Amino acid sequence: MRVDRCAAVERKIIGASCRFDEAFYRRSYGPSIPDGVSPLEHFLTVGHDAGLLASPRFDPVVYK
Repeated sequence: MRVDRCAAVERKIIGASCRFDEAFYRRSYGPSIPDGVSPLEHFLTVGHDAGLLASPRFDPVVYK
């Protein structure tokens, strides 16, 4: 339960920040995002570990 709450808070913070650009992410990686999965959810569960860019101005690989 705590993990779910932390994940929800994390999603809210990242989604509201200028560090994640949903339109950019969808344009860049749309074909790899399954139906029913938001770009943010895809980034948090797959994209970050795969080194995908969250926006043209933010490279998460720098923070690994």
